[in-house]
Amino acid sequence: MSIKANVDYWLYRIIERAIEEGKLFELLFTENGRRLWKNYPEKRVRKYVCDILRRHSHGNRT
Repeated sequence: MSIKANVDYWLYRIIERAIEEGKLFELLFTENGRRLWKNYPEKRVRKYVCDILRRHSHGNRT
């Protein structure tokens, strides 16, 4: 796995965990949360958030 792919994987996992724990707002909009992703393009972070939310919404249907 390349370094970029590894870093993308960890960013994806951080976002996924924040969603699972109900802390997405803190990750995206607080200074401590922004420090984790400030070096990433906003488009990529937005795409990961949308992908994870879409996947979770499909998984929670009854």
